[in-house]
Amino acid sequence: MAQAAPPQDSPPPTAAMSPEQTQLLQTIARDLANLERTIEQLKANQQQMASDNAKAIGELKTSQEEMKRDLAKVSEQTPPKTSARPTQPAPTLRKPERSPPQARSRPRYPREWMYDDYDW
Repeated sequence: MAQAAPPQDSPPPTAAMSPEQTQLLQTIARDLANLERTIEQLKANQQQMASDNAKAIGELKTSQEEMKRDLAKVSEQTPPKTSARPTQPAPTLRKPERSPPQARSRPRYPREWMYDDYDW
């Protein structure tokens, strides 16, 4: 008679594990539990940060609205300036242009020509 195949849901038959394998599986299970706790902490921290950011945004919007109201009040209280004498712009001061070196009135001579005729 032929033996029936084991159902797919049942785990495969395992041989006895060595102590090293047992210790390794325990270490992996402990690391996975620690990782799960860390992930939960990160989720909680992320939710807290999102809440803090939402609160800060709300406070910023409230502050901006207060500033707008205060600015409107100040604008209403400040009387319009009467146009007295229109102010004239300050005169623009310009430096005189310096002529380029080629256009100078004094001619340039080579240095040798200046003292050749003097025999002292």
